[in-house]
Amino acid sequence: MAEGTPASDGPFLPSASAIRTGGWPDPALRVGDVERAAVADQLSRHFSDGRLDQAEFEARMDKALRAKTVSDLSGLLDDLPGSRPVPLSALSGSPFAPQAVPQPGGRRYQRRLMNLELERQRILVRRERHALRRERRRANLHTLAWAVIVGASVLAVFLAIRAISQWIVAFLVVGVIVALLIRRGK
Repeated sequence: MAEGTPASDGPFLPSASAIRTGGWPDPALRVGDVERAAVADQLSRHFSDGRLDQAEFEARMDKALRAKTVSDLSGLLDDLPGSRPVPLSALSGSPFAPQAVPQPGGRRYQRRLMNLELERQRILVRRERHALRRERRRANLHTLAWAVIVGASVLAVFLAIRAISQWIVAFLVVGVIVALLIRRGK
């Protein structure tokens, strides 16, 4: 497996040569807001896709936002499809790394946390709406089922009364004929 490529059968795994040559970040290496935000974005995406429940999402998000080292972030995305490791460019001092890193407690950092919380709230509202729609559908199906049962019962009673009334008339006619024959025979 080459450096930086996902395993064909699972989440992203570093190759043995990448670990030996230092191509993979040291687990004790400290991470910044960029790495925490990248992991938080992926967690939000998986939560909105329904791969994480609310409790799992909140626990992982809390761990991601409090992460100090690469090892703190490891394992948060391992069981999710399409997971990528912490960006190496941000860790290695590459010229491609973002220049302005939001500082904890700074306005950009607070805005980022607020945006993540708003996204989480939107996802929760969307899930609640879907749950309400499902409940309405169930209630409508329940009402429809009762309407069908009551209608079938009324129809059965009507047909039974009609059949019984025809039998009663038939018995009365036969009874009158028998009574007339008995009376005539005397």
